[in-house]
Amino acid sequence: LAGLALAGAEGAARAETPGWRRWRRRAVLAARVAGLQLAELAATAPYGVRAFCVHRGLWRGRRGRAWSVVRGCSYGPDARQFVDVYVPSGGEEAAREKRRPVAVFCHGGAWAAGEAWHYSCLGASLAAEGAVAVVPAYRLYPEANPGEQARDLGRALSWALDNVGDRFGGDSANVTLLGHSSGAHLAALQLLRRAGVPMGTALESSMGGPRVRDRRQPKRFVGIAGPYDPERHFHHEAGRGVESLSPMARAMAPDGLGAFSPARVLRDYLGETASSHTPPPGPALEGDAHAWVACAGSVRGGGTPRAKSLEQRLPECFVVTGLMDQSVPWSWGGDFHGLLTRSGARSRKLVYRESGHNEFVTDWGRGRGGESAYVRDLLSIALDRI
Repeated sequence: LAGLALAGAEGAARAETPGWRRWRRRAVLAARVAGLQLAELAATAPYGVRAFCVHRGLWRGRRGRAWSVVRGCSYGPDARQFVDVYVPSGGEEAAREKRRPVAVFCHGGAWAAGEAWHYSCLGASLAAEGAVAVVPAYRLYPEANPGEQARDLGRALSWALDNVGDRFGGDSANVTLLGHSSGAHLAALQLLRRAGVPMGTALESSMGGPRVRDRRQPKRFVGIAGPYDPERHFHHEAGRGVESLSPMARAMAPDGLGAFSPARVLRDYLGETASSHTPPPGPALEGDAHAWVACAGSVRGGGTPRAKSLEQRLPECFVVTGLMDQSVPWSWGGDFHGLLTRSGARSRKLVYRESGHNEFVTDWGRGRGGESAYVRDLLSIALDRI
């Protein structure tokens, strides 16, 4: 991800007039990359060590090893098309008695980074509580665009539905699909495709064509800090000065940010007017775009919905956001929750006061007494305790 950020910084610098301005731009962007990487390292290094040890079986945790991990189960021919499965102790007995709930987790990483083992603490925590946890890897940019990544996720979800029962003692009728950050974006695309919502030519083509081979849905969907509207999220990144460092726009080129937007897919399905999701008309003032972004959570479509309800075609949805999240504002989740609700889907918005973007990952695996309110709630959702 650091390499992609540096490449984006170099591209932005080359757009400047040759001379001292270009070199000044290079210096500013290089400092931003270094600052972002140092902050990320300081925030996540202890968690990374813990996650590696958990994945390799070197860390028992405060509750002991009440789970095991089966690594590298293939769901496709590519080297990155595999899942790690975290199984509670006694999973074989559960297969003969009561099936266990299943959680499938799609990781984030700005569509360009992330490994399945990074999320071993989440998988192990769910398995220790009695769920079968499936953590897929998938192809990343530049090898695959977001549509192709969502297609990989669909294949992993189908693999889980087909295999968790006999092999791992899971209940294929009680599956929760979770996604964090760009993983939540990809999961939303896959669910809308399975629901039969028109996706647009470019997106349908990258996701395997107009024919949907598997329309089975999970029982629940939990979208955590998802940038569901890449067009609006680009303006947020520009406001932070990191739009040239983020791989988002490059991952979605040449079709454009709107082509891979689950928020736009739902707006088009509802027949809402374009005025609800574009900057205001009039003289070009720099503050307009960011004012439009800032009020995203309160924006509502001006058209009359003319689509059939998606209540029976989408799973029960939980849209999770954090008030301390600076990478993906909490209002993005509120906007997507509104779209789901207007489409007839069963959606519930969950906002956490002390959670930032990284904490949605690093809060897992701290053991009893160390869990945040967010972790406790997600365990209740995934274990079907609500």
